[in-house]
Amino acid sequence: MTTLAEREHVGMDDAFAHALETPPMVGLELTPLVTPRKFSEEGLRMRHCAGSYVARAGAGACFIFHVDFKGAGGETWCGTAEFLPSEHGMVLGQLRGRANLPAPNNVRGILEQATRHMRKTINVARESIHRRTEKRASAAAKEPGGAGAP
Repeated sequence: MTTLAEREHVGMDDAFAHALETPPMVGLELTPLVTPRKFSEEGLRMRHCAGSYVARAGAGACFIFHVDFKGAGGETWCGTAEFLPSEHGMVLGQLRGRANLPAPNNVRGILEQATRHMRKTINVARESIHRRTEKRASAAAKEPGGAGAP
């Protein structure tokens, strides 16, 4: 049986999927973490604190992805990427491997290039999250005993 927490997205909806429309990145695969369970699994698998970012991601303060990289020479790396909203749309924040080890420079470079492309599309997701948050707050205020109740 799937729990509510497993079904509930953490603030990322269908609009967020547009951010994944990145140019082909040779050997790089990004998987968004979109449920509390996925955040927890990422933290356990990677042995770091990804699970603690659920609330921040739900508020649109960051976007978290699992990253898998396979280089042309056969080298592999996996980790977790944090993308942060900025006045320019989005910037690459943290990029960490297992046990918080830093990412190789070539992986960081590829992700920074992809970030420049994704900046415009990530704004669609941020605006959607903002609208949904406002709608929830408005609905809560209208409920008996809500913030707007006398």
